[in-house]
Amino acid sequence: VAVDVNIPRSIEDGQKLRLSGMGEPGAGGAEAGDLILEITVRSHPMFRREGLDLYSAATIGMVEAVLGTEAEVPTLDSKVRVKVPPGTQPGQKLRLQGRGLKGPDGRQGDHYVEVKVRIPKDVTERQKKLLQEFNRTEAASKK
Repeated sequence: VAVDVNIPRSIEDGQKLRLSGMGEPGAGGAEAGDLILEITVRSHPMFRREGLDLYSAATIGMVEAVLGTEAEVPTLDSKVRVKVPPGTQPGQKLRLQGRGLKGPDGRQGDHYVEVKVRIPKDVTERQKKLLQEFNRTEAASKK
């Protein structure tokens, strides 16, 4: 027997729904029992969920992490441009307030974007010299 069920928005993995009177008939002609559905929420290839909050990642270049940039980030609704401040560290999270899931009570979660930094594998001799000079001046400034 097929049953149409309205699944509440933002339901959590493992939550149960009780459908009164939709279960098996009782013994000796008694009323039907309740049908209990346990919800399994599939994972998403781009987003991870914690409550009403969503998590995803954005990859930027090493120089962009140092100087700052803007990154295009997919959200549930659309792609948005996010300001990545200068000096952003790998693993740092940027908060997109109100871009998470909407709860049944109207509360809105946030979307957190973890910054991943792409380190170049191949650099030219000129780039190596510039990086070495940068390293020397940075080390000197810490003394």
